[in-house]
Amino acid sequence: MKDHVFAFYSVSFVLIIAMSMMGCTGSQTSALSGQQASRGPINGQQLFEENCASCHGLSGQGHPAMGTSMFHFNDAKWQQMRTDEQIRNTILHGRGSMPAFQGALSEQEVNAIVAHVRTLATVEKE
Repeated sequence: MKDHVFAFYSVSFVLIIAMSMMGCTGSQTSALSGQQASRGPINGQQLFEENCASCHGLSGQGHPAMGTSMFHFNDAKWQQMRTDEQIRNTILHGRGSMPAFQGALSEQEVNAIVAHVRTLATVEKE
C-alpha cells in the first residue's frame, strides 16, 4: 500500500513539474504568435471599424449625438492640419471623451488605423 501511495505522489509531482515547465518555455508566446498569424496581416480599416467607427462613423464624418461630428476625417483641410504623429498621439492617449487605446492596441495596429484615417480624405473640389 505504501508503494502505491509513493508511486502516486511521485507521478503527480513529475506531472506538476512538467506542466510548470511547459508554461515557462514560451509555449504561450507561440500560441499568441499563432493567433496573430491566423488573423493575417493587420487591417487598418477593420481595426477602425471595430474601435473607432461607433463614434467617428465608417466614413470618418462622426456622429452629432456623440459630439464627434466636428472631427471630419474625410475633410481634406482637417487631414492637412494634422500630422500622423498627432493622430497617433490622440489614439494612444485619448482626447476629451475619447478613451486612450495605449495598451489595448499594438504600435502596428495604431499605425494601421492612422494609415486608414488618411484614406478617408476626400478630394477637395476646386
